[in-house]
Amino acid sequence: MSQTFAASEVASHNKADNLWIIVDSDVYDLTEFQEEHPGGKKILQRVAGKDASKQFWKYHNESILKKYQKQLQIGSLDSKPKPAQESPPTPPATPPPSEKKEKRTLVVPSPESGTVVPVPGPDAVEEAEAMDPFGDLVPYADPSWYQSYHTPYFNESHAALRAEVREWVESDIMPYVTEWDEAKKVPDSIYKAMGERGYLAGTLGVHPYPTELAGGRTVKSVAPEKWDLFHEMLITDELSRSGSGGFVWNVLGGFGIGAPPLMKHGKKELIDRIMPGILAGDKRICLAITEPDAGSDVANLTCEAKLSEDGKHYIVNGEKKWITNGIWCDYFTTAVRTGKEGMNGVSVLLIERSMGGVSTRRMDCQGVWSSGTTYITFEDVKVPVENLIGREHQGFKVIMTNFNHERIGIIIQCLRFSRVCYEESVKYAHKRRTFGQKLINHAVIRLKLAHMARQIEASYAWLESMIYQCQKMSDMEAMLKLGGAIAGLKAQATVTFEFCAREASQIFGGLSYSRGGQGAKVERLYRDVRAYAIPGGKTNAHHDGDHASPGTALCREEHHRRQCSQPTPPPELSRFESLPAELRNKIYRLLTGDGKLMPAVINVPNKTTGLDDFKASLPGLAATNHSINRELLDIHYSESTFTFYPPSDGLDSWRAISSWWATIPAKHRSDVTSVAAVFPIGPKGDNSEGVITATIDHAAGRTTYKVSASLEHLCSCFIEDWPSTAWTRAAEICCIPLYRYYHALAKHQKMGPSSHAI
Repeated sequence: MSQTFAASEVASHNKADNLWIIVDSDVYDLTEFQEEHPGGKKILQRVAGKDASKQFWKYHNESILKKYQKQLQIGSLDSKPKPAQESPPTPPATPPPSEKKEKRTLVVPSPESGTVVPVPGPDAVEEAEAMDPFGDLVPYADPSWYQSYHTPYFNESHAALRAEVREWVESDIMPYVTEWDEAKKVPDSIYKAMGERGYLAGTLGVHPYPTELAGGRTVKSVAPEKWDLFHEMLITDELSRSGSGGFVWNVLGGFGIGAPPLMKHGKKELIDRIMPGILAGDKRICLAITEPDAGSDVANLTCEAKLSEDGKHYIVNGEKKWITNGIWCDYFTTAVRTGKEGMNGVSVLLIERSMGGVSTRRMDCQGVWSSGTTYITFEDVKVPVENLIGREHQGFKVIMTNFNHERIGIIIQCLRFSRVCYEESVKYAHKRRTFGQKLINHAVIRLKLAHMARQIEASYAWLESMIYQCQKMSDMEAMLKLGGAIAGLKAQATVTFEFCAREASQIFGGLSYSRGGQGAKVERLYRDVRAYAIPGGKTNAHHDGDHASPGTALCREEHHRRQCSQPTPPPELSRFESLPAELRNKIYRLLTGDGKLMPAVINVPNKTTGLDDFKASLPGLAATNHSINRELLDIHYSESTFTFYPPSDGLDSWRAISSWWATIPAKHRSDVTSVAAVFPIGPKGDNSEGVITATIDHAAGRTTYKVSASLEHLCSCFIEDWPSTAWTRAAEICCIPLYRYYHALAKHQKMGPSSHAI
């Protein structure tokens, strides 16, 4: 405001029909606002013409001031200090040009005897500086790196994004969150802004940033090639400072779990048609899995999709319940039953509202009011087969791989909401007075705050570690290795959130029991707690490690195996040892190439295929120029399945295999560009339901690996078949460091020589 007033001038406006007040040296005209004031007119009239700063801050928080400041402020006091303006330094005067140019002498450095110049050694490391402080600097109200702590995860691009999102949230979102929650709707313009700002494209859980699908839109403060999962984490974290689960779920809830399956498993044509409108903020998508009778028990859902007689459409009938954003959505990423009972009959379809037969109605729930929780009914919806996401009957894998991203989002929100409860409590405790002193001076209040901070910081450190692992791993590897850890962290984060909401409510007292006012955030978040403890897998289910992730059971089994002095060898090893010694030695020589390593996976074609065709089907093997004789083929056909172990002393021990790879000369190891192993996953050890293919890639002098699955019941093996032979094979390949093992599997397959690539 450009107008300035003297305090005496403000004091003259002290009537009901001409009412001005002062708050923090700013002048407000409340004449027309009196009727709207929630506390009534009299309380305003008592401070008319006066400085009401003390009374204002006693009953309000900063968001109220920001909400009405533009509307009601008319100026400032003439005594208000003006912000300091730094004037640019005066440049030195330019010396006058000399009339006569002096001859310059060139200075040439010369070495001096006895002088030693320090030179950085090979172990020298550049000293990294912590970033500048950011925010209100209330201890523990923000992550430690906001307060000049060093961090290995965040850099200047993250700091720039943080500032960008916070400015938007504080100016356009926080002042209005309470009224949006009461109205149970966030304006469509806010969701559209999420698309225009590039935030929707940045929160898909994919990297690099999908610039093309986003129509060329990018996040202003971050170059798309620098985008990573920590940038995504920051967007969710800063949006959660609003203190409203309903708001965050409105703009990210349905999108954040409904769009990634389409992006990662949908057909390119489908992605290109659907995603641009979603990422622009013009269309909305949600995830429709939960049913009235199938919540955490996803494998037993009943929403049915039958293939039409012409095979061109699925006809979908069923109900979905508690679907976030469903009331507003154009697309529904829907889990349906296309086959037999259990997880092996589940598929995922993208159902479009425009197809007809889709009806939605709002559900009234305890919390997250503005998230649009929905009950959906599908009645004879005709869905083209092109809208299948992933493969038919393999939808359970799509759902499982999506869980990590969903739960990470819940964790980020829970921990920021915990910080909001803590920050609001600290600020309130410093201004509320009881028994003659500030609330913060009571030891019991400080103890509550200490316990809140302790749980928040411990959980956040775990979160950073999980985000880093997700950044480095593929989706499949993350599902296999991190599923249990992320489920455990989700349980930890929701328990922390519940604790902080309860303790904050105790600190605020009655203010946290009534909606609105100073305790608005705490009251609202206390209602939202159950909305985070139940979705994404209930907390009690996550405390059961076997239910949360098969990885937990694997760790327990692996630990047991290592503790046993005489481990039980797998059946393949016993069968191999039963062969005559001469035949075993022949296999060893063929496998190692008399000192040269060869690719370990051999896909055996039909027996009628000639030797030349067999060699041609093994490009990796043929590249070694190693002779293949008929005896090798006879070995394959004499036994249906083999797992070959490299030569070592004591084949009766698993530990002998662990050190085998290290014994291979480095020059021979460097000859191998890739090694693959194929494990059948059929119920009888065959490949009727697919295989697991694992590849060891050698690059830059180190070994990495990728796991890809081409099978119908991968997740069935993970959960139902443990500890069957199929699961044991999958565990060896997927969950135990591959660089310790060199598997060679020969399998009689009837699908022809080109069915699997080396």
